[in-house]
Amino acid sequence: MKKNHACWLSALLMLWISLSVFPLIDNLSAAECQLIRIFGEKGAAGNQIQIKPVEVTISRDTCVVWINWVQGSNMRIIFREDAKACRSATESSSGFTEKDSFYTTSFLPRGGTSSLTFVGKGKFRYNIEIPDVSRSSMGLPPGQIVAKGTLIVE
Repeated sequence: MKKNHACWLSALLMLWISLSVFPLIDNLSAAECQLIRIFGEKGAAGNQIQIKPVEVTISRDTCVVWINWVQGSNMRIIFREDAKACRSATESSSGFTEKDSFYTTSFLPRGGTSSLTFVGKGKFRYNIEIPDVSRSSMGLPPGQIVAKGTLIVE
């Protein structure tokens, strides 16, 4: 009889918690996030790197998360065109830094992520690059472009 009473008491407690706590969760606001996957492979036949989706239209206050899902290659996301405008239109960056004339991540390993929250409107083009040591010996940023994407913030 005591076990039965304890079960009913536990069930009533869970019901009370559900009815009192879960309605509060509805009132919480969280930023929306858009996932952009970088995938494919780097092989002898050349780079077969893709971005999905290639072009994204998002609303302001949306977080964009890039994930490197390429087997055997590090990647970086780099905004070269209008880098300062992109930097001004974003906040809460994770993994991005502003360099001389671009806004970039470091090279991300497979499974690595970086994110930005876009608070300003605009059209922002970015590149996905893999390491290219020969470029750095010429004084250029050490990356070879393997894919391009566009973010449109409305």
